[in-house]
Amino acid sequence: MQHGIALTWSRSDNLPNATFNVYRSTISGQEQQAPPIATGVSVTNYLDQSGTAGTPYFYVVTEVDNGIESAPSAEATATYPTVPGAPISLAAIAQ
Repeated sequence: MQHGIALTWSRSDNLPNATFNVYRSTISGQEQQAPPIATGVSVTNYLDQSGTAGTPYFYVVTEVDNGIESAPSAEATATYPTVPGAPISLAAIAQ
């Protein structure tokens, strides 16, 4: 199973050549202060697998058509999942 934060959204217009940029920040309202974590996304979903476990992230998405970028979407937030540690002290005994 893949771990991360799954984002989904809807297209604002029926623009067949439009793509999306995904922005992320650890501070609400600051998503576009850094470069996008994904550009040219052609579908309306994205799995962010580059976060740090237990860290809350804030996201916005923009739509890009013919080089023109839209205003950002409403903000969404989620906390990056903590992956459980591997079991320890495994033993195998021949019977």
